[in-house]
Parts: sequence; C-alpha cells; structure tokens
Amino acid sequence: KKIENEMIPRKEWIKEGKIYECKPLENEQDGIDLYEVIDQNRTELQKWVPIVNKIVSKEKFKKYIVEKSKNYKEKGSINLGIYIKKDTKNQMRMIGAISIYRNQEYGKNVMEAGYWVIKDYRRRGIMKYYVDYITTYLIEKEYVVVLKIPEENKASIKFAKQLKFKKHPKLTETKYFNEKDHEIGIYYRK
Repeated sequence: KKIENEMIPRKEWIKEGKIYECKPLENEQDGIDLYEVIDQNRTELQKWVPIVNKIVSKEKFKKYIVEKSKNYKEKGSINLGIYIKKDTKNQMRMIGAISIYRNQEYGKNVMEAGYWVIKDYRRRGIMKYYVDYITTYLIEKEYVVVLKIPEENKASIKFAKQLKFKKHPKLTETKYFNEKDHEIGIYYRK
C-alpha cells in the first residue's frame, strides 16, 4: 500500500467565517512557506517539535521539501500544510503542518503522525478537524495511526484522547531533546 500526495485530497473547511485548507507540500514555495512559519514561531515550537532546531536555512529547506515530496511518494508518507485564507484574493497563509510517515517498527500497516499549529490558532478545532480527517482516511485504507506524545505534554494527550486514540499499555519510548530525556507514550487508533 502506498499513500501518495494525490490520495490524501486537499480539504477545505469553513469555520466561523474563516476558510482553512490542508494540502500536500510539494514545491519550493511550500518549503519557503513552511520555513517562514517555523522561523517566526521557533521558540514556541521547539518545546515539543525539536526538529525545528535543525531547520536553519531557507534555501536548503525549500529543496528538502521538494526532495521529501518525491521520496514520500515512493515510501508512502506525506507532509501537509494547514493554511488559512488571508484575504479576498485567495491568498493563503500557512499556520501549521501534519507529517504522516510509515513506521515499520510497529508493522507494515502503521502510519505515524506528527502535527503542530501556531499558537494564535490553537484551541479552535482546526488541528482536531484535520488530524481526524487524515486519521479516518488512513483507517479506511486499513492503516493503524500512531501518535508519539511526551508524557508531560498534557494538552496533546487530551487531544489524542478526544480523537479516540488509545494509549498502548506496554509500548513506550524515551527520547532525548531540549537537553533532557522525555518518556514518550504511544497512542494509536485503528
């Protein structure tokens, strides 16, 4: 089974008069958009998304997104951007991202998801809507979806439970980031 960019369709959502869109990241402009939103929100994001510390060059990152798009198509994984419509000219501003990738560690039909949204757009139901949409889509394709969440990240644990993810009773990990070890809970939905 492969999950290709074309297989997770763009999804528009209107809430409280605002237009949001989730779409695959495929080209250099997508890489620039993602780099800029990460760079503007780096301090806030690095607490739970430690990979942002490795994203330091716009030029390298835009090429990385294009290459990952090709690579992900082959390996069954995808990066998606979450956007809000900025104005009446259909200009969109990126406010978050979701990454879905195959996690062979837990089985060939397991997809791991990572997600974030910038602070000004949290607690509005945006990420909940899109993570649920993508999770439901993958489950219909017979995948199990896994979220790896640090035990001290109570908001993400609550989020996972709201989306009917269950904590695996035996699987845990320890990851070192931000200068300390973090116990990671494995949450799944199938």
